[in-house]
Amino acid sequence: MWTAIVMVAMVAVMEVSSHSYLTNPRPRSDFSGGCRVGHPTNLEQFTFNCPGPCENMGAIDNSVTATWQRGQTVEVRWSKNNHRGGFVRWTIVRKEDMMNRQSHADLAFAYSCWDSQQVGCQNDFECGTDQQKVAFKEFIRVPPIYPDGEYILGWAWFGGDGDLADYHSCANIRIQGGPLENAYTPVTARCDSKTDTVGDCAVEPCYRGGLVNRLPKKFAGGNPPAISFGAGGNPPPPPPPNNGGGGGGGAGLENGGVYLLHTQHAYDSCVDAGGDGDGSPVQIWGCYGGANQRWKLEDRGSGWSLTEQKGFKALDIYQTYDNGAMTQTWGWSGAANQLWYPERQGDGSYAFKSKFSGKYLDVAGMSRDNGARIQQWDFSGAGNQKFVLQRV
Repeated sequence: MWTAIVMVAMVAVMEVSSHSYLTNPRPRSDFSGGCRVGHPTNLEQFTFNCPGPCENMGAIDNSVTATWQRGQTVEVRWSKNNHRGGFVRWTIVRKEDMMNRQSHADLAFAYSCWDSQQVGCQNDFECGTDQQKVAFKEFIRVPPIYPDGEYILGWAWFGGDGDLADYHSCANIRIQGGPLENAYTPVTARCDSKTDTVGDCAVEPCYRGGLVNRLPKKFAGGNPPAISFGAGGNPPPPPPPNNGGGGGGGAGLENGGVYLLHTQHAYDSCVDAGGDGDGSPVQIWGCYGGANQRWKLEDRGSGWSLTEQKGFKALDIYQTYDNGAMTQTWGWSGAANQLWYPERQGDGSYAFKSKFSGKYLDVAGMSRDNGARIQQWDFSGAGNQKFVLQRV
């Protein structure tokens, strides 16, 4: 009798300690217990606090485990561990945004059915405790919107059978080569799932009834909007070289073009004119594309002017050489304190150097807050001195 009880307990522990996780590409964590919050019913001693979007437990490996091209169709795999039902959400975000839930939500590019293509598992890690020694695989297309670089592939399983909550796993990947595009339309399958979105079952145990054939919530009203690398705090591809340049820098800019100036360190914020009169502060504010966030860049021969399109005032710096001098808008005079040298950086962003002082536009204190002022400062190369220009 005691032997039977022990065996039942051991099986229960094995069930709990495995659940599911990404297996190919190899995930960042070697933890095979399944990254989630809470515990299965009647096994309260096994309580987890791994809310995602990526693992915070186990031995973490930051090495790149897959290199993919833009537009390439790639095979991905995950463990089964005796479960069924739900969706797998796929995301790709910058490494610094790996724990940013909104970035993963904004950049979700595909949804697969959990029990997709059943295959024999390749190793003990992938097999886990599955009684049939099988796993799942799927083929996904790498969105062609990401410039070359290292990223985080996000995997989230939600809507699984029984009392299961959301599960999370991530891998370090590199994207290199292939045609670069501005936008990509997310794709999905129709799947048997008890929920339709990540977050509806954030804590285990979670009961939402049985499995229902459905679409993800993101697709409930039809195809969702195309995603771009501007979503979730990520900069879009840099603008291609055009005319412009002149005597005041500006390589790759369109002379007379109107742009939004996203701050690189807080991409969802744009350079914003705080008013439409002389002396109005220049600041950052959440991007919404209003006329006071649209700047016309013109090559004046010995420098470039930036003119906001609400009050049509020029970006102007107080006539001082001091670090911390604030910018403002002022009627065009053509003076050196209204002229700027846009210097294209290696990552495609621009730094703006004042003709008057030789200092650079700088978001004060690297703030991400609405209303943070734009000042001048010695060049540092930090993200608060770099601006990603979006042609409008």
